[in-house]
Amino acid sequence: MKVLARLGYFVKGMVYITLGVLTAKAAILVTIHPPGTRGVLEMIGEDLFGQVTLAITAAGLFGYALWQGFRATVNPERYPRTLKGVAKRLGLLLSAGAYASLTYFATVLVLFDSPDRQNLNAEDDWTEWLLSLPFGQLLVGLGGLVVVAVALNLCYVAYSGMFMKRLELVGGHETQRRLITTIGRLGIAARGLVIGIVGIFFIQAAWDFSPERAGGLREALRAVENGPYGQWLLSFIAVGLVAFGLYELLRSRYRRIPVDT
Repeated sequence: MKVLARLGYFVKGMVYITLGVLTAKAAILVTIHPPGTRGVLEMIGEDLFGQVTLAITAAGLFGYALWQGFRATVNPERYPRTLKGVAKRLGLLLSAGAYASLTYFATVLVLFDSPDRQNLNAEDDWTEWLLSLPFGQLLVGLGGLVVVAVALNLCYVAYSGMFMKRLELVGGHETQRRLITTIGRLGIAARGLVIGIVGIFFIQAAWDFSPERAGGLREALRAVENGPYGQWLLSFIAVGLVAFGLYELLRSRYRRIPVDT
């Protein structure tokens, strides 16, 4: 489990660094638009040795999904049986599901070389399905509020620096700690901003009863790009996404991975 978890953090970091670099290119060149994580996976598959790299990426994403699911169900980090603890474990379970979906997408890219395999707007599909259910509009709206709450929590985590508690930096120099804290704060805040925009998309989809208004990371970045001061804001987010990727790489090395129950 420890090996899979660390591979997962490493691969997640590389995906976000790639996303940040591509977002920076989009901020500079108006002819390029920022991709989402699925778009990054497609680009990885198109490079030299892309299928091999993509297979390793799929394995890492699977490892991360498994680790998040393990944290949610086995609870090795001893989250209390309080509302906050249950909410945290539910969030971990949702994270496991999201990365399992990315694992499936990456695996399909490895096994099938066909443009029909693309599904970059999966959010539209399941949002449309939810809206078709009784009280579906309420469910999508509540889901959007939960995503916004997660985004606000990420901003708080970035501000407080509490993410450092799970890193083992025994004997580390104070300069190293300050550098990692700065990278983590910038990266987590930028990710929180983007996730908040995704949550707003889902709230809009529920309010207008319009599933096409839902969107993921790609749509959030493009909304920033098309907004006021879009190129400047997109540049800031690009730096933040690279910082978040670097933070994930650091977590692959220094994070505590408790597996005992």
